[in-house]
Amino acid sequence: MFEPNRLVFLDGVLQSTRDGIESYHEALVQPAMFAHPDPKRVAIIGGGEGATLGEVLKHNTVDTVMMIEIDELMVMTSKEHLKDWNSCKDLEGSADWCGDDERAEIVYDDAFAWFNDRFSSKSGVIVLQLGEATDYFEPAAQFTKASRREQLINLLVEVGFESLHLYEDGNCGFNNPWTFLVAFKDDEDDQNWYRNQAEIDIEIHKRILRTKTGKPPALEYFDGSLMQ
Repeated sequence: MFEPNRLVFLDGVLQSTRDGIESYHEALVQPAMFAHPDPKRVAIIGGGEGATLGEVLKHNTVDTVMMIEIDELMVMTSKEHLKDWNSCKDLEGSADWCGDDERAEIVYDDAFAWFNDRFSSKSGVIVLQLGEATDYFEPAAQFTKASRREQLINLLVEVGFESLHLYEDGNCGFNNPWTFLVAFKDDEDDQNWYRNQAEIDIEIHKRILRTKTGKPPALEYFDGSLMQ
């Protein structure tokens, strides 16, 4: 059944679109998740509409995932009006709303402050989804384009991240290709980044939760060929 595209704006800035919901969030989450050999603890910084949380919960290795989001209204509005963006109802062992999955915890706090205070924690994977900065002061707007780059690089260096990889995806529903950054502390993660297509596809088969409806694995776009 055809559904019209929907656009989500926050403070006048485009955050995500229905047409690009799977491709954007899979591109944001899955490359780093599959580079990690056994991700059990995950932290999401931002992610108000819940789709990033849903991508993380597709992994059967995950024991706990904490989503830190300052805007509770955004989370609750998305839960009510964007149900298909944050639904985990087809994942074996999950819940109708991804936020109700027993592995998930949502903390309503300033994600920037949380990130600064706890970045050196033992989370296996940290996903930052902070969007574009607005032109006026708000907690989420403290990442201006210049300070975001400087503070992020400084934090990465302080806790020992030496391997950085940039990649792009042009199917995210935005007007231009979207650029992503992944950083590794562990040599094994860095080596896994360069696995071949067959190795990644095997990991997808082993790790991604099965669906209740029996549909193919719950990834719409991401596979081993996209990592090459």
